[in-house]
Amino acid sequence: MDTSCAASVSYSDFSDFLRGHGSSDFSASQSSSGRPKSADRTAASPKKLSDSLTKARASSANRTSPKKKGGAKKACCSDCEEKGTSCCETPARVCPPPVYCRPSALCCECPCRPYSYCRPERCLCLWRDRSCYLSSCSCICRPLYPCRPCSPPLCRPCPPPLCNPCAPLLSHSNEYDLVKGLYDIIKEERDLESAKLNLARRLDFNLYDAFRIFDTCNRGYITLADLRDGLAAIGVYPSTADMELYIKRYDRFGERRLRFSEFSDSFTPTTDAYASSSLARRRTNPHVPSRFSARDDCFEAGTRVEMRAAWNTHFKVEAMCEGIRQRLRVLPCFDLYSAFLTCDLYHDGVISKDELRRLIDSRGFYVTETDAKHLVDKMDRDRDGVVSYSEFREELEPKRGY
Repeated sequence: MDTSCAASVSYSDFSDFLRGHGSSDFSASQSSSGRPKSADRTAASPKKLSDSLTKARASSANRTSPKKKGGAKKACCSDCEEKGTSCCETPARVCPPPVYCRPSALCCECPCRPYSYCRPERCLCLWRDRSCYLSSCSCICRPLYPCRPCSPPLCRPCPPPLCNPCAPLLSHSNEYDLVKGLYDIIKEERDLESAKLNLARRLDFNLYDAFRIFDTCNRGYITLADLRDGLAAIGVYPSTADMELYIKRYDRFGERRLRFSEFSDSFTPTTDAYASSSLARRRTNPHVPSRFSARDDCFEAGTRVEMRAAWNTHFKVEAMCEGIRQRLRVLPCFDLYSAFLTCDLYHDGVISKDELRRLIDSRGFYVTETDAKHLVDKMDRDRDGVVSYSEFREELEPKRGY
């Protein structure tokens, strides 16, 4: 029935199909009833069926073919008549040309930012003459003119590092011997400080009478000869080398003699502030010397014993310290400059008590902050709280035999 191949059957096609098969047979089949009549209708002759099909095909062909006369539709123009088309028909949708966008200022700030990062909503569409702010617009961000590249950065070459030569350091064995020597000096200073405290706690001991034992002429200073005579008067007999070491330690100005202030420093304790302050406030004892009295009769017997013990401790400590200096001197590949750099942990050119304490503790010797302060005070000549290289060398350089 579908003669137009439209996959559907219209009313006209359906009616033509029925006319082709004959209306009398269709009406007869509707009026009749019973199975025998339908069987007679289906048993019609083949010739009759073929004639009906021929008529149906002819009528459908007449209906679908263009009409020759009054019913035929004329072409709008000669071109359409030749091609068999019509100008009035809606043309197929033509894709718009590709859109080339000019990047905005945000796209060409620097050549380091590629054009692919240019956002479409910031581009200007040339074929529309307006900005593309629609989300559906897919602009192809291709710049029509090359952006001026940014000038390259003027990178100043880094200056070469000032590579100082490695500072000479001591070997592990020499460093251990150095630390051991410093620890031995600290132990000797502990004994000396204890002797000073015992003497300062004697209430009748004062620095003025002690200095007058040696300065019999009231000159204000004592020399090596005065020291020898005074020590012999109180029963102490050190060697000349020990007395020289004592004078060199407390002589600030290198005059080979001791003033009253320097003599006071040798007997004033540093760990007990009360004992040192009370000793500084004491005055001379009311004693009238006679021709038969000794020089130290101004003190009690117990004080005289403590004073002799303090003098012996002084000379013993100086002898031990000199032995440590001599021992460090004979070490192979040992020099005082490398020893100073080893002690200078902060690399600031001076040695503080914290650096000495850290160095000694690193080798397994325990010292207190007071012990480190005593060692610094022993080396510090200008009383600035730190030890310079000259002071360090003066302290650890042997004072006898060189």
